[in-house]
Amino acid sequence: MRDDRTGLYRLFDGSDQLLYVGIAFVPRQRWKTHARQKPWWGQVALREIEWFPSRSEAESAEIRAIEAERPRYNILGTESARPTSGVGKAMKAAPEPRTVEQIIAGLEAARERRRGKAKKDEAP
Repeated sequence: MRDDRTGLYRLFDGSDQLLYVGIAFVPRQRWKTHARQKPWWGQVALREIEWFPSRSEAESAEIRAIEAERPRYNILGTESARPTSGVGKAMKAAPEPRTVEQIIAGLEAARERRRGKAKKDEAP
């Protein structure tokens, strides 16, 4: 069984302004990807990690953090803010902004779909 412990990370600039909030099983590995892909990466001066026992808890905390803390480079309600629902898939157009409750409901629905697929894959 895989360890689902997930880190919620915050990236700050040299003036302690919050740039980005994200989650990852291995944050340092995710940061390497950001360093290659994100034009704002050079602004990062400080990194903080908060650990959660499960991916779902980290996802919920990420949404709350983005909503409350308004990092400069996260966009609430899009793949940029919540990469877990479509890992590796870029959106062509940003959807209409959603409430935190709508985003959490979407996360829960996606989690149930994944559980159903996993049970289907395990069936004899």
